[in-house]
Amino acid sequence: LAFARALGGPERVFVVSGGAQVELAQVFADAGVADVFAAILGSPVTKDVHMTSVLTARGVAPERALLVGDGRGDWEAAAKVGVPFVYLAEMSEWQAAPDLLGPDVAVAARWVDLLAAAGL
Repeated sequence: LAFARALGGPERVFVVSGGAQVELAQVFADAGVADVFAAILGSPVTKDVHMTSVLTARGVAPERALLVGDGRGDWEAAAKVGVPFVYLAEMSEWQAAPDLLGPDVAVAARWVDLLAAAGL
């Protein structure tokens, strides 16, 4: 949450997930953190479609955005839209990631490493 808040929180940070949007919204609301994000977006709409919609609506070029994710679907969606990707290895089940990700993908082992890299 510190990372999301530092990047602008409800003004600039979106959750884009493959999980069901209705369920995600409830989980974030129940946890009391829904207001940290501009929107919580999930299925049935795909991640790449959500990202494209958000970028278009906000007038943001893909290269000025960032997707932090822990799975192959995140990486593929970011690549499809042209958004830089940071692979977050913590709690990821995507074991092949280190072998597939290219030199243009940043890797953070844990959230705390990502926060440190961002100076937070």
